[in-house]
Amino acid sequence: MISMSVEPELSEREREILKLVATGASNKEIAQKLVISPNTVKVHLRNIFGKIGVVSRTEATLYALRENLVPQVGQVASPAAEPAEAPVAKPWYLEGGRLPALILAAALLIAMGIFLLAGGLDVFRPQTAQPPSLAQIERWASLAELPMGISQPAAAPYENRIILIGGRSQQGVSPAILSYEPASDAWSRLTDKPTPVSAAQAGVLGEKIYIPGGAGVDGNPIDALEIYDPRSDAWEQGARLPLPLSEYALAVFEGRLFLFGGWDGSGYVARVLVYDPVEDRWSERSPQPKKIGGAAAVVSGSKIYLIGGTDGRKIFDDVLAYYPNREEDGEKAWEARKRLPEPRAGVGAAAMLNAIYVSGGGVKEDGASLDALRYDEQNDAWTPLEQAPQSYGDKAALVALDTRIHLLGGEIEGQAQALHLSYQAVYTVLIPAVSR
Repeated sequence: MISMSVEPELSEREREILKLVATGASNKEIAQKLVISPNTVKVHLRNIFGKIGVVSRTEATLYALRENLVPQVGQVASPAAEPAEAPVAKPWYLEGGRLPALILAAALLIAMGIFLLAGGLDVFRPQTAQPPSLAQIERWASLAELPMGISQPAAAPYENRIILIGGRSQQGVSPAILSYEPASDAWSRLTDKPTPVSAAQAGVLGEKIYIPGGAGVDGNPIDALEIYDPRSDAWEQGARLPLPLSEYALAVFEGRLFLFGGWDGSGYVARVLVYDPVEDRWSERSPQPKKIGGAAAVVSGSKIYLIGGTDGRKIFDDVLAYYPNREEDGEKAWEARKRLPEPRAGVGAAAMLNAIYVSGGGVKEDGASLDALRYDEQNDAWTPLEQAPQSYGDKAALVALDTRIHLLGGEIEGQAQALHLSYQAVYTVLIPAVSR
């Protein structure tokens, strides 16, 4: 059996970065995920490589697999081509005759094809086994319902749980903050939000959750920025928005909040606002192409997708890609992508790997839910997901956590729902132990 002790021991931050390297994440993606700079990632990698005695990201990935830092693997990705910065005089794979076993392990990993997205399933199996039928795979599952019916809530993944914030219940706008633990499939209630809101969004920066604006108890937009710290279960105030806003789209990009459009109380706006948590300050970018609200914003790589929306008269099927760094360089920042199959406003969206998932944003003529969709970024194409086991209506929150997309709450015929569905977006299998 291949084994190796870690001397000296990796810090928690180093282990976290090594796990992300093993998923195929680039330095920039790791930096975005952990809200640190790419240079800081490089420094950590140099230290990690030296500690575990490797000289490449491929070797680091194999090390992480062997040491069970990533016990379940959903993808064996080709690591980003970034040069190692800490060459080691005698790499671990040359010690103790480990090279043949390493070659065998690498060959097994490449041959297995263990990664599943909506496009297909490859599972390591004996030659006599029959390939599983996609039709037999139950991707949708019903999980623990919310403690109350909620529509238009804000939601965010935080570490290994989901935080659901506010929204509108049958009793009115709710201040409730709910926490979902996948391990126990259970909800708990945290300290209420100081200002109850619906039609708001939440973004995670560092170890805090930021909720700007939203519609207050009277339905009018507010300009407050309230910040929740899950570690202390406490709230604080941030810099107020330049104007009251609800129904905006929100994304976290390179350690900042990007807020697109929204309703200011008298009409929809085209403003793009950026919040810097270090300076506790809002700034403004060039406006988006249309005055809209009810769109969804999702980060993928170096861009933010803006999906759907309405100007109050018309609902749009637009999908736009916004490149923040291009605007900073004085280049064209907006590009059109494949339109939605139908117009949607108030849509929920979440990203996982190279795919974007959307739900809601309207209902069909017969009152049934619009199909949940998956966007394949590589092919610039939208495809419907398998039919959910029950109707989920509209105005639900969508959150990506681990290998699942969670659909939370929503509204059917004006009634707030306690619904909690999950869609298995990625399947994983265990890597067998490798012996010499």
